[in-house]
Amino acid sequence: MNNSIKLTLTLLKRSGKETSLFITILTLVSALILNFTNLTLIANEISTNSIETMLTSTLLIIILSVSFFVLYHANNYLIRIKSNELAIQVLSGASPYKLGFLLTIQTAILNCIGYCLGTILGIFISPILNIFIFGYFKFSISLNSLIYCFLFACLQTIILGLINQGFGYRNDIKALLGINEKKQFVSKRYEKTLKLKHYMCFVLMFSIFIIFFIPPDILKDLKELSSYIFMIPILGSLLFYNTFLPLYIDKIKKRKYLNHKTNIIVLSNFKTSLEKNKIVFLALLSISTSFPIIPILLEGSSLIFKFITLSFLVCILLVTFMIIFYGLSFLIDEIKALKTLIVLGYSKKDLLKIIKDKIFLLYGTLLVLPLFITSVYIAFLVLNLGFNLGLSLIFLGSYIGLFLISTSIIYVYGISLLNQNS
Repeated sequence: MNNSIKLTLTLLKRSGKETSLFITILTLVSALILNFTNLTLIANEISTNSIETMLTSTLLIIILSVSFFVLYHANNYLIRIKSNELAIQVLSGASPYKLGFLLTIQTAILNCIGYCLGTILGIFISPILNIFIFGYFKFSISLNSLIYCFLFACLQTIILGLINQGFGYRNDIKALLGINEKKQFVSKRYEKTLKLKHYMCFVLMFSIFIIFFIPPDILKDLKELSSYIFMIPILGSLLFYNTFLPLYIDKIKKRKYLNHKTNIIVLSNFKTSLEKNKIVFLALLSISTSFPIIPILLEGSSLIFKFITLSFLVCILLVTFMIIFYGLSFLIDEIKALKTLIVLGYSKKDLLKIIKDKIFLLYGTLLVLPLFITSVYIAFLVLNLGFNLGLSLIFLGSYIGLFLISTSIIYVYGISLLNQNS
């Protein structure tokens, strides 16, 4: 047991930057969970409206769920960083059980550190959130909030520990070294070709502007019909991302870039990344569109609208963390694949262009589509329902700002990783 703990600590020290990033994000997540749990408990105590109580509790569940996905991808990122060290342990005779046990100890240590630091940070930032929601400056964290957050930390440690325990059984030495992985710049062929029917996704997306021609009272009175109206542009965005864009990439590869090898690799890599980032796109689209819709369909107090705004900010921040770890995890494998291009005669400048262009195309797509729908909904809120312009700017500014920060981190880390391996 002592040897396993020492070995785990040694592995953590060897990847100091990545471990520090993990602990930093874990600390922020723990602080946010602690404060939102505390605010939800206080709001439920003072609220007399059962619908508002149910809504605040639902928002808390959503935030806890998003938090777990953030930590899950952060855990995967940390494992990918240590894949070479883990491979050495396997070559040294470590069994799959011991490998999983080492990773479980690592998760437990980091979660313990993150929870403790997050609790301290959460207490310090609690007055800021209390001012935003309730209008008073007070260091106020209830004992129940601390207990609930501790239980959530224990639960996530157990679940991640079970996932890590199966890691050694799911990956052999070749998988740890990345020998048998498919190169990410090689993409699966689509049998379909781009046809006129695929352009219908644009009609569905731009149908969002129909809400400006429907009186707000009718939208609120016919909530079921309104829900379908709001779902149409979201469906169009999903069709654009999942169907139109991959087919369009195949089309321009054949027509414009058939003799441009670097551009072919960029587009193929972009297409593969679209497939791998479906969960990120779905999370961004769901969060960035659902929160502006709620005030349109729901009649509530100013308190509940403040909760909606805060929930949006917290969820966007959590998704930003997920984008960072999700992007970095795949970037590690991508750099390994790109290294083989050097043998084929590609220069370092070519590899930098491939990474830069792919990041620009991928994260530009992930940003623009949800932002378009969100901007239209928020414009409707401001123009027709008198929604606060300041809160609207917070919605849009936080989304754009946090997304650009996460993309910059991925880009800088990608360039750094390429320089280390070239």
